[in-house]
Amino acid sequence: MFKLLLLFVSTLIPYGSSMEESGKWPYVEQTFKAGEVQSPINILSLNAYNASLSSLLYFRYWREDSVEIKIGNNGRALHIHSMTYDDINHISAHITGGPLFEKKYTFSHIHIYWGAEGEEGSEHQINSQGYPIEVQMIHFKNEYGHYGNAVLFTDGICIISYFGKLSDQDNPKMNNFIQAVKSVQFPKYSFIATFDVHFHWLMEVAKDYCYYTYPGSITVYPHTQCVTWIIYENTFEISQGQLAVFRTLSGTGGNFLKSISRRELQEFNGRPLCYV
Repeated sequence: MFKLLLLFVSTLIPYGSSMEESGKWPYVEQTFKAGEVQSPINILSLNAYNASLSSLLYFRYWREDSVEIKIGNNGRALHIHSMTYDDINHISAHITGGPLFEKKYTFSHIHIYWGAEGEEGSEHQINSQGYPIEVQMIHFKNEYGHYGNAVLFTDGICIISYFGKLSDQDNPKMNNFIQAVKSVQFPKYSFIATFDVHFHWLMEVAKDYCYYTYPGSITVYPHTQCVTWIIYENTFEISQGQLAVFRTLSGTGGNFLKSISRRELQEFNGRPLCYV
């Protein structure tokens, strides 16, 4: 009888978690009022609780069969999105594990936020510290088919954020991506590439495994509360010269292209905040 009870309990609690952890998000789903869990936020470590989640797994990002991407300048923003998605075979890059558990989220596109000057450019902050650049990799839940449909569901989107910190030297691992950005300096220019070749510099951050995760919203209109955010604590390095490549992109009308408008920080409102 005792052995049967142990077996029953083990099926209720995710591997590696405690009884106390299993009663909290993301182990259990929570519903929130409209406007209650908006993004971005200032992530304060004192508000976070620890969780023993499985590893976050990346497929077709940093391998020979890496997904193809299109890097373009549409005159309003630097736009980067996945090119490899076959409606029959569902060939795509995707993530699973961590706060997503066994659910698969397909890579859709990337938003990059940078500041016009100085060290401020990121949407999120960690312990009230902003960063000069934030790279957001946006994914939709595979079963919802595409991004436009996934935003209608509370678990539809997962966004992974990477911060860059200033360095006195160029980051040589970013060279391929910086050259690609230079090639789309003017509106209507685009560049086809593979994710691995141009974003290999993010892999070292992803290997760190230390991140915050919380339920929130997309940061562009209509600010739908449909996102599981994953915010890496570790950073990549970027020089002022490399940042200048973004800051000197040309937009429509001959003006400098600005990053996507940063949304102001939102209230924390006592939401779940988990540190892995």
